[in-house]
Amino acid sequence: MVEWISIFVSFLMILIALYFYWRISKRVRSPAKERIRDVGIVGIIIYSCGVFFQNYELAVAGSLIWAYGMLLLLVEEYRKGKEESK
Repeated sequence: MVEWISIFVSFLMILIALYFYWRISKRVRSPAKERIRDVGIVGIIIYSCGVFFQNYELAVAGSLIWAYGMLLLLVEEYRKGKEESK
């Protein structure tokens, strides 16, 4: 029973992360927009597979790939803000 609750909570967290990632990445207006979305979604999919199959290494790899996507997103937002401030 506890295992199913943890899978449900993990699935809910994945859906929330996917929603916010998609919402934030829609604002980026650069050639790297599709790459940022792809990297983030692939990271979330790999993480969710790791959680579902209870594979710690796969979950960590998915988390790192998703974090790389967020880093790309932050860099693009920084560049956009820097250009707007000029």
